[in-house]
Amino acid sequence: MAGSSDWRLEPDRVLHDGEQLALAGMAINVVATSGHCANHLAFGLPGTDTLLSGDHVMGWNSTLVSVPDGSMADYLASLNRVIALPYTRYLPAHGGPIAEGPAYAAALLAHREERNRQVVAAVTQGARRIGDLLRAIYPGLPLNVVPAARMTLKAHVEYLEERRAIVVRRGPLGTTLSLP
Repeated sequence: MAGSSDWRLEPDRVLHDGEQLALAGMAINVVATSGHCANHLAFGLPGTDTLLSGDHVMGWNSTLVSVPDGSMADYLASLNRVIALPYTRYLPAHGGPIAEGPAYAAALLAHREERNRQVVAAVTQGARRIGDLLRAIYPGLPLNVVPAARMTLKAHVEYLEERRAIVVRRGPLGTTLSLP
């Protein structure tokens, strides 16, 4: 994905969580929603039910969380955060409008929590590498989405390692997974 980011980009200014912008006579609230990537932002339209959710909550699929820039812990916290906001209609960067945004975000949260349980179960049943997890959790996955699934599984592994639910050993022959 070499062409997917412009690492040389220098923004004119940095937006901060809670900041309110005035653009074309419209107020916009800046909402930090890290997780998908470290600097992801969503934008709330005060006085309306609308949140521009970007890639944090998408209308067609669950969001890619890719370490090291992305963080599953941050993503889960940000999902809880947008659920608590006063906005009910989400307009994502991908997919159509989401009429019941908080309920949809809660379903994404439940999905990620279930995926965490699946990773621990797969390790319990003998998965020792990310490829083992991929085969156990996503059997028959189309090849074009394997890289995204692998990246998100790495984010789940990092999250579970931080919580001491699994043990991760990194060595010259790769990464191995086990139970504590």
